[in-house]
Amino acid sequence: MESKPNWDRVRETMEEGITAKVFPGGTLHVIKSGRTLFKECFGVRDYISLDKISLDTVYDLASLTKPCATTLAVMKLIDEKKIELDKPISEYIDGLKDKKGNILISQLLDHTSGLPAHREYFNDLLKIDLVKRKDKLRDFIIDEKMIAKPGKTILYSDLGFMLLEFIVEKVSGVSLEHITSQIYKTMNIDSLFYTGMTPDKNRYKFAKTEDCSYRGLLEGLVHDDNCYAVGGICGHAGLFGTIDGISALLKEIVFSYMNPGNTFFKRDLLNKFLNKQGTFNKPLGFDSPDGESPSSGRFFSKNSIGHLGFTGTSFWIDLERDIIVILLTNRVHPTRENIKIRKFRPLIHDTVMSVILGKTLINR
Repeated sequence: MESKPNWDRVRETMEEGITAKVFPGGTLHVIKSGRTLFKECFGVRDYISLDKISLDTVYDLASLTKPCATTLAVMKLIDEKKIELDKPISEYIDGLKDKKGNILISQLLDHTSGLPAHREYFNDLLKIDLVKRKDKLRDFIIDEKMIAKPGKTILYSDLGFMLLEFIVEKVSGVSLEHITSQIYKTMNIDSLFYTGMTPDKNRYKFAKTEDCSYRGLLEGLVHDDNCYAVGGICGHAGLFGTIDGISALLKEIVFSYMNPGNTFFKRDLLNKFLNKQGTFNKPLGFDSPDGESPSSGRFFSKNSIGHLGFTGTSFWIDLERDIIVILLTNRVHPTRENIKIRKFRPLIHDTVMSVILGKTLINR
């Protein structure tokens, strides 16, 4: 008879993270073949109220917005034949200068566009009326200098996903928030959403994030400064959600990938996005384990995809073994200077996978 996995070491590792103040609180969900193996909450929503994290805690998902919102919107428009991966973005957005017009949609998705990683546009955006800021952000990106020719180097870029939002909205005729909310609604997911500038603190239990120098303690307001400056909804950040919301979405993606046929996502389209391809062997809209010490740890297969969020959120999916590991935390509370999550992520993933795979975990 097969022995039951012992998850005590996973619990101990999460508790050690709390004690070491890697994050005030977190939720860990482990899924294999669509079945929950482990789902528990740890710590508190903030160091002030000391309210316990619960399964209905809503986290600022940060850059998980890229694969879990913007990428899905692009996939929908590709399926509707309104966007093509190998078309230059000049066909979808006006006023592009320099070499930007030659950037392909696929190069925005796999971060080979040649655009910079990040710019602090919010400093200038906050000086003008809110209703004018999105247009100004678009102008900033159009005028931004390229750092490389498209397709020549890989550099993770927020700016690329900001452009994708503009493209999605121009092609679809509706906002990114609208198109993603319709996708979630079709999948019966009601706990993934943008909060914009008016988070409903009475309805939702938000995990507080940073004590910001110009906004105060953030609760339900997006942490990302550029996203906040334009109203809390962007292609690179702004999505909030619970552990069950993210889990339901990722389970649907994996199920569609594993079971071609009458599923929510078409298998051929998923193959284009999830399978590594191109010069740099990357998936589209998702990340993959790279380098000697990836955040996914040592035991995820090479056929894995995932993503990290600046606020302390992440997910990794082993497509070879049909394993999903989701870690949601608010590590930026009370300050973004806390970077202990960098060492913790590979540790918790190694601990989880050692339990599932029956491997002996040797401390680093």
